[in-house]
Amino acid sequence: MSLQADVLRSLKAPEVPELSAGFYARVLQRVEAQGRPSFWSLLLDPVFGRRLVYATASMFLLMASFLLATSGNGPELAQTPVEMMAQPEATPAAMRVGVGEDVQRDREHFLATMASFSE
Repeated sequence: MSLQADVLRSLKAPEVPELSAGFYARVLQRVEAQGRPSFWSLLLDPVFGRRLVYATASMFLLMASFLLATSGNGPELAQTPVEMMAQPEATPAAMRVGVGEDVQRDREHFLATMASFSE
């Protein structure tokens, strides 16, 4: 370790370089002139703009395919339990009559419907 420390000390510059007059002032002027880039200048960057277009197109395709898959125009791909219970033909005729009159029977019917649900 001491040998490596000696090697590192030998690499040290023999004297500190003198900075020219006004060096710090020029650096500060350059920093102020460049300023912070605005948010809108980021959108004008071609690489970022291209990525934004690809991401937007991908999201649009995903959303469109989801809407087409879940729309009522095509065959039903999946039904939620609420949709199953909303369909009158899904329940026997005897169960459809008098919904709300017998709470225990309604609970049993709901439980049977939920238990038979499969995706």
